[in-house]
Amino acid sequence: MTLNENDIVARFVFGRHNIKRRENYHGTSEVVVQPKAFEPHPSKNDLSVFRISDLKARSDERSIWFIGKFVERDRQSNGSPSNMYGRADLSVFQIIDLHLEVLPFEPPPRHANIEKFPTFSTETDSECFQIQHKLADRAEGYLSKDVVPEITNVLNEDVTVRSEFIDGPNLT
Repeated sequence: MTLNENDIVARFVFGRHNIKRRENYHGTSEVVVQPKAFEPHPSKNDLSVFRISDLKARSDERSIWFIGKFVERDRQSNGSPSNMYGRADLSVFQIIDLHLEVLPFEPPPRHANIEKFPTFSTETDSECFQIQHKLADRAEGYLSKDVVPEITNVLNEDVTVRSEFIDGPNLT
């Protein structure tokens, strides 16, 4: 079962080189997501995202960042030392337009996978690499360091999604 094409998903971005702020040709700054942020898992050939449509509709940014911090803490407890530097939001339509699928895959709550990537190759002309570029171009990027108030302790806040994640791993 795929998601509705109007749904919005967030890809939480780890590694500071995968998302950055730069000045565009209009002289204003923008957040740019790098194609590497959309590299599928090497053995599963899928990409982890989280469903956030209802949170975006309510402008509930704190809950979205709560999910990201939850993912960060879960990754770190499993041995990945990387920190979350931001997120990339996409509509499901922007993903399925590239002949990919977005399928719910819980737990954790709200989790989904982007699937049907072509076989990955490190060659710059590979079909998978081209899709990563297109996803990066279509994504709306957000840097976690730009969030006010800052999100270091967001896991301790009483946000809308807290009850969904309360039984999840590592949540205090």
